[in-house]
Parts: sequence; C-alpha cells; structure tokens
Amino acid sequence: MPIPALPTDNLYKFMTTLGILLCAFSMWTMMTNVGDAQATIASIHAGEDALNMRAHNLMTRLDEMDRQLGQPNVDAADARRRLDEARNESEAILTEWTKVLNEQRAGVASVKTALMSASIFTFGFWFGLIVAFVGGWLWYLNFQRYQDQIVRRQAAEAVLKSAS
Repeated sequence: MPIPALPTDNLYKFMTTLGILLCAFSMWTMMTNVGDAQATIASIHAGEDALNMRAHNLMTRLDEMDRQLGQPNVDAADARRRLDEARNESEAILTEWTKVLNEQRAGVASVKTALMSASIFTFGFWFGLIVAFVGGWLWYLNFQRYQDQIVRRQAAEAVLKSAS
C-alpha cells in the first residue's frame, strides 16, 4: 500500500504563520524590556535628583550659618543647635545616598539584562521574518501557482462553454 503524500501547503502556511508569530512575540518582548529599562533609568534619575536637591538645601543652610557666625551678636546655643541639625541632615543624606547607590547598581544590572535579552529577541525577530518569508515563498512556488493555473484553465473552459 503506497504512503499518501503529505499536504505540504499546510506546512508552508504553518511556517509562515509561525514566523509571523515569532516576529510579533519578539517585537513585543523587546518593547516591554526597553520600557522596563527606561522606567528603571527614570527611577534612578529621580532618586539622584532628590538627593542632589537635599544636598543643595543643606549647603545653603551651611552657607547661611557661616554668614551668621561672622556677625557680632551670635547666640552660641542657637548656633550649636543649628549645627547639630545640619550634621544630622548630612548623615541622613549620606545614608540615603548609600541606599540610592545600591538601587542604582541593581538598576544598572537590570538594564544590562534587558539589553542582553533585547539582542536575543532581535535575533528572534529576524529569524521569524526569514521563516515567514521562506514559508510564504515555498507555498507560492510549490502550491499556489499551480492552483492559479488550475483556476485560469477552469475560467478559460467556462468562457469557451459560454461562448458556444
């Protein structure tokens, strides 16, 4: 008993569909990873900006205290209290800076991972595009053009029958 021929047109259509789906999935994943990386970078910049503002405010307060120390009627207890407040603020800023620095390191690692996966999904996109193109091309060459010839022949026969 002979083995029947497999329906290759479905195989070619499957290749084309699979390639298109691989392209779409790769593109979606790349965009998601890039969006996450951009959000991480924005978070890093926001934390850095907040700390820079606090440090600037502290420096402004220290400059004001320095100007007041040069004046003749300075209350020593008030100056000591303000100096202690500035010292506590600087310690809080240093603690916060350490925390932000650790978050930045984790964020940079996250961005590096996103970039590495983006290169993998770029390959997936191009591979999917090639598979889709090859599947469509093989489907046309091995199946569709013969179907088109059959339809043309049937149309020509129908025209000849209607003319007679």
